[in-house]
This record gives sequence, structure tokens and C-alpha cells, in this order.
Amino acid sequence: MSSAVQIISGAFIPAVISIILIYGMIKKQDVYSLFIKGCMEGLMTALEIVPYILAIFIAIDIFKSSGALLFFQEFMEPVFDFLKIPTELFPMIAMKPVSGSGSLAILEKLIEECGPDSYVARVGCVMLGSSETIFYTLAVYFGATAVKRGRYTLFAGMMAFISGTAAAIVLCNFI
Repeated sequence: MSSAVQIISGAFIPAVISIILIYGMIKKQDVYSLFIKGCMEGLMTALEIVPYILAIFIAIDIFKSSGALLFFQEFMEPVFDFLKIPTELFPMIAMKPVSGSGSLAILEKLIEECGPDSYVARVGCVMLGSSETIFYTLAVYFGATAVKRGRYTLFAGMMAFISGTAAAIVLCNFI
């Protein structure tokens, strides 16, 4: 089974490239020129979204460096205690809508501190996989497509994030 998967995965990219070239020949298209045009468009899109990505990362760094994260964690501690949510998860809950890599780093630290089989680590893993980096996604995609009115998207994304977080907490109580 393993060797079959290796053969298929090794042949996949060459097969896709061959299919694209054959399709281009059938349609009598200059595949290389179209490839270069796509690369140029991709590069221009990347240049357009760089300021949005930088703004998100700078905001994250300011939030962490200013001590605001610690302040909000202490402020929310009674609410977390009432809802029976471990306060160790607060930094991850606060960071996940903004940065996937930042929340992954927080999860790594939680796993080191609490252990990989702990309730906190399990909830963190499920939460990481069941929620999206809302603000990063909005900044990148809306910045690239010049969407002007995204307030409903933000609301829907936050409701999905809250639902995914709550589901992770509830489901990990049964495991």
C-alpha cells in the first residue's frame, strides 16, 4: 500500500504538467506565454497584499509587546473560570483569529508546559484545526480583491470561530 502511494504521489505533478501541456497543444495555445502571464499576475497580487500582511503582523506584535494580551487574560479569568475553560487557552483563543502561525507557536508552548495528552493540549489542537485566521484571511483576500464592504463576512467569521472554539471545548470534555 505504501509503495503504491509513493508511486502515485511521485507521478502526480509530472502527470498534471503533462495534462496541461497536452490541453494547451489541443487548444493551440502558447502555454509558456500563458504561464509567464500568470506568474506576473501572481507577483502583482502578492505585491498588493504585502501591506495588509505587514499591518496584521505589526498589530500582533504591538498587542503582545504592550502587555495587552496579559491584561485581557487576567480580565477574562473570571469568565473562563465560570465557563470551565482553562485560562491557559486564552492566548491561543485571542491569537487564532489573527495569526495561524502565532497560535501554532502558542499551542506548541502549551503542549510543552501541559503535556501532549492534557485537556489543554487536546482542546488547543482541536481548536487550531477547527477555526480560521479570520483577520488575516480578510486582510489578504479583501486586500487582493478590493472588497469594500466586509462587515457581514467579519460577523460570520467570528460566529464560526466562536462556534468552533466552543465545540472544541465541549467535545474534548467527552474524550
